[in-house]
This record gives sequence, structure tokens and C-alpha cells, in this order.
Amino acid sequence: MKTFSELLKKSTKTNAAGQKVIELNKVFEILESCKIEGIALLGGDVYTESEKGIVMAHTIWGNKYHSLNWYANQEPNETDREFSHRSIRIAEKAITEIEHISSKLKMNTYLELVFKTTSI
Repeated sequence: MKTFSELLKKSTKTNAAGQKVIELNKVFEILESCKIEGIALLGGDVYTESEKGIVMAHTIWGNKYHSLNWYANQEPNETDREFSHRSIRIAEKAITEIEHISSKLKMNTYLELVFKTTSI
């Protein structure tokens, strides 16, 4: 399996604001790498393609989809290992919902993920 860094380099595009985003179909492989390497996700934002480039999904899909963005905070008594596992579960649940909506809308979808490097 490729490392987190290798996967990230090969899976990113640049959105209209110059930020790195990841194609939806490549995200679960990156999450698996995060599990192995102990990397927690602090959250994610959803993007889609438009004539202006890759933009926030809710600006094209409608404001009801603004809530698809998610975040995870580390609890005060939570170890880095516990947070890493919990944050990935939160991300997997959110991304599964995003995948369903993206498929239903037939839109190319990207995620901007915010990572916290931890040592397990």
C-alpha cells in the first residue's frame, strides 16, 4: 500500500481558490492510509465542478447541502490514538453520505480534508 504522502500527492487537484482538494473516488484509500499511519482528520469541506472551476458544493447544489461539511475535535481526555480512530469514523460516515448525494446529483465531487498528524 502506498503511504499517506504518496497517495495525497497523486490524488489532489487545485480548486478555484487555490486550495488542494481530493477526488471523492480516491478519499477512502487515503482514509485507510490515515488509519495505518495514525493520522486524524479535523474535518472536511465539499466541492464540485462548475464553469468557474472547483467550487464549494453548496454554491451549486443549494444551501441545504452546506451541512455536508464536517469537523471533529479531540476531547480533553482522548488519546491521539482514540481521536484518530474516532475522527476517521466520523469522516467515513460523512463521506458515505456525500458519495450518495454526489451520485444522485451526478456531479463530480472533491473534498478538502484537514489532517492532524499524530503518533500512535
